[in-house]
Amino acid sequence: MLRRTIGAREVRPWRPEGGFYTFVVELEMSWLTTLQRWASQAHVWMYRKTGGRLVSMGHRLVLVTTTGAKSHEPRTSPLVAFANSEGWVVVAAAGGDHSPGWYHNMVANADVIVERNASKKRMVAYEAVGPEREALWERIIAEEPSFASFQRKTERVIPVMVLEPAVVGISPAAAPVTSGTRARANEEGSKT
Repeated sequence: MLRRTIGAREVRPWRPEGGFYTFVVELEMSWLTTLQRWASQAHVWMYRKTGGRLVSMGHRLVLVTTTGAKSHEPRTSPLVAFANSEGWVVVAAAGGDHSPGWYHNMVANADVIVERNASKKRMVAYEAVGPEREALWERIIAEEPSFASFQRKTERVIPVMVLEPAVVGISPAAAPVTSGTRARANEEGSKT
């Protein structure tokens, strides 16, 4: 992967920042990214083979299948999830200053499939905002204090995604992803 480095900051080559363009091949980043993808795929494979018994991460690991925002291909990610009434809450931390790919996929297409142990459920994702996000974040920090360190490492507000059971007959696009009230929007849509 070709990238331009200015000082300690990495910049994409097509951004006209700075004077002289110095291109370097960052093998460390490419092999680390490849290793992370292989580990993720290994988790998915092991989870499905064992029904989640061997890679449960304290019974919080779920497999979430999203539709790729650009490729429109199914993408499955093992995620640490927190139970939330009938659904789940997942945190788009990625350990840095950017959100993970699955978050962008959820924003582009809120219809997801969640695998827990051997069962699969069709669900709808939305981003929690305002007081709902704050309440969920406090609960997440109380249950898993390590997530607080992710927020300290970045200036961005880490997105919290809520996954709720899909309502039969309602399109996931019926309500905006960042509404914070997708369930209420689906309920209103099913009443009419």
